[in-house]
This record gives sequence, structure tokens and C-alpha cells, in this order.
Amino acid sequence: MSLRFRIDQVAFSAMTFPKRAPLTALQRENQRCVEYLHKLLGLRDDSAVFDEVSATGAVYGQKGKENVAKLNFAYHDITQPLELESLNYTSGENFLAIPKMRRDGEGLASHIAMHCSMEELAEYRAELSANGFLVIQEVWTTNHNNAFLRECGRKYHYVIFSTRRYIGFDLKFIVRIEADASNCD
Repeated sequence: MSLRFRIDQVAFSAMTFPKRAPLTALQRENQRCVEYLHKLLGLRDDSAVFDEVSATGAVYGQKGKENVAKLNFAYHDITQPLELESLNYTSGENFLAIPKMRRDGEGLASHIAMHCSMEELAEYRAELSANGFLVIQEVWTTNHNNAFLRECGRKYHYVIFSTRRYIGFDLKFIVRIEADASNCD
């Protein structure tokens, strides 16, 4: 196959709230969480681009449908490759094993992730925890079968925060632990 999909956009549909009814305490807290995550992801910065778009066409094969959407865009300078991961746990407890999240083994959005240092992780952990986001999985890799990783002795520390309820996926932080950094170039 000569075609190769290039990822130019990662999108999510955040939790929504009633427009006219007074919000309950839980809805107000959920709305605060969504706003915080939009800020964290750069969707409320001065550089963010906003749009409200109307469209007509077919939805599930039904022609003549109309919709309106509010869009927020954050553009990031990508100076290194964007990593696309297909994650399939084959055994053990994991953050995607909640039965109500997956019906009949169907796929779902897992997470967006960033590589960071232990110091940066500590800052994000403090910030996210202070805003009520829980760590749902924190692991350190113990073995890899990838030849490059085995040769250089690299391991990883993964910390995943529960943000799915608000933005449709969780936030993951990845710390590289180098046994001998000179072997990992």
C-alpha cells in the first residue's frame, strides 16, 4: 500500500451542559473541570482559534441534515514526530478494563500523552491533583521486547490521569528512564 495517513489533528468532544436550566453543583464542578482542561491543552490561550460552523449534508445516510458546532483550535509547533499508538492490553489490571467503557470489545479513545522529565511530571501531578484529577494508573515498565530498548536498557514510567469523563480520553505522562543514555541515540 502506498498511502500513509498523516495525523494533522487530534480532536475530542468535551462534556456538554444545559444552556438554559440552572446548573447543579455537580454540573458546575464538571464545567469547571472541562474549562481547566481546555486551558491546559492550549484551547483558551490568546493564540487559540475559535469558530462556529454550520453545515448541511447527510448523517448516517440521511440527507438534508443540518448541524452547528463550536470549534476551538490550538496549534502546536511540532518539531518532533507525533506518535500514534495502538494499545491492546492482553492481561492484567489496567485503566481501560472498566466493563462499562467497552461494549463487546469495541475500540475507544485511550489517551493523549506527552513525554516529560520526572520534575515536569511532579509539576503536572501537583497541578492536576489540585484541580481534582485522579491518577488512575501509574506504572514502571520492567521488560521490553523491542531490540533497541533492550540494548540501551531504557524503561518508562507512565502516569495516567482520569480526564475521560470531561474530554473523552485520559491524559498520560511518559518519563523515559535511561540505563545508559549514550546507548539510546
